[in-house]
Amino acid sequence: MLAAPRGDVYVADARTIVMSGTAVRLEGIAVPPAQSEQGAAAAEMLRRLVADKLVTCRMEGAAIGGFTTGACRADGEDLAMALVASGHARECSGSGAPPDCRAR
Repeated sequence: MLAAPRGDVYVADARTIVMSGTAVRLEGIAVPPAQSEQGAAAAEMLRRLVADKLVTCRMEGAAIGGFTTGACRADGEDLAMALVASGHARECSGSGAPPDCRAR
């Protein structure tokens, strides 16, 4: 488990946060490309979700590209599911996930 004090989390992109020097990619979601308008909006939503909140991540393993993946929460709210609920991401978990989700 990794935890960061309030205000000590950096959002690298719509699916990746950096806390205590460790980049953590949110597990189980797909987001628009970072350079797209939708990707920028998703990253801004993630910034709002973590702002001034206690963020904790349960590490899940290594992802493609060397990122650590994790299930992260901000004051108890699941960040991946909050992005899905807000329409900024889509869920990509389980064996029934579309091929483009599994490749990310």
